[in-house]
Amino acid sequence: RKHLKSLLVAANHFDCWRLRVIIEAEMIEQHLSKATVVELILFGDANGCEALKDACFRFASEDPRKLLAEPGFHDLAKNSKLLQEFLTYYNRDGPNGGIDDKASKMSTMEIYDWLDKDGTWLKQHHDRTKLLAKVRKDMKKPKKRAAEW
Repeated sequence: RKHLKSLLVAANHFDCWRLRVIIEAEMIEQHLSKATVVELILFGDANGCEALKDACFRFASEDPRKLLAEPGFHDLAKNSKLLQEFLTYYNRDGPNGGIDDKASKMSTMEIYDWLDKDGTWLKQHHDRTKLLAKVRKDMKKPKKRAAEW
């Protein structure tokens, strides 16, 4: 985990946002657990890791006692902005702009995957709100059938 964190900080420093998203995905898959959720939320917030924070908040909102019972919770409790973000995830109305559609149920990593498979090229990193707007716009477009290519 320490190596991934160092690599992610370097990716941020050199503005390699695609590499950062890949590293965030690896951290989520390999290291997100009850024991690491608070640490990863704090790290994600400090380093602008929207996908990592999204995954951690989703994980913790399944059972908020996971978050409250962690020894590092007092560090998280000191940050009112992060606590408010968590509450919006827990209440299911904040990160999706109050919209309940197929896109709003996707994690940030699922949104990146969907855009990638759809052929949408992103030139820069986007926050969840902008990613959702792109997905919703693309979902409204009629898809070309193979015969039309």
